[in-house]
Amino acid sequence: MTDFFKKLTPKLITYGSTGVIKEWGGFRRHIPGLAAGNPLLMMLAFEKVLKAMRKDLGHSTFLLQDKDLSRLFVNDIDQLHKPSG
Repeated sequence: MTDFFKKLTPKLITYGSTGVIKEWGGFRRHIPGLAAGNPLLMMLAFEKVLKAMRKDLGHSTFLLQDKDLSRLFVNDIDQLHKPSG
């Protein structure tokens, strides 16, 4: 995974919009805490990156709810719950 991030980041710097770069940076910054605490929070953070990429391509994300994009590749996403509190 670390190797993937190292290879992807320069490409995002070159080709990603400001929105994509901001969301990618936020996702990377929070990975350790998100992964340790709750997988759903990590998925939702990554979904923000995907939504920013879709917006870059000219697609609307207006009607997309949390988990809509994640549901396409994580079958049991609806069984994961946000932590209470």
